[in-house]
Amino acid sequence: MRQLYNTARVYQDEVTLHDPPSGESWSAIVPRPRPAELPPLAPPPVSMLDQAAKKLDEVSAAVSKKFDEAAASASKSIDDAKAAATKAIDDVLDPAPDPSRV
Repeated sequence: MRQLYNTARVYQDEVTLHDPPSGESWSAIVPRPRPAELPPLAPPPVSMLDQAAKKLDEVSAAVSKKFDEAAASASKSIDDAKAAATKAIDDVLDPAPDPSRV
């Protein structure tokens, strides 16, 4: 940048630069060409990471559901075992009266 601002610029007219040693000239003000209408942007492609994250969420939900079902089943089995053990203990401690002795 420093060299650009330290270099003399010679204007041939209001909008044309001129290089005296080479005799070349060029436009000093060059507008950028702009398209009349910008093309529509395509939706970004789904990345592999997004696909993996979606699959991970699906698998996580399925595993969580299975875990909850297994926990409920185990809890029911434990409750059933407790009830059976309580009944067995009650039968041992308080046997039913023998009808022949009454």
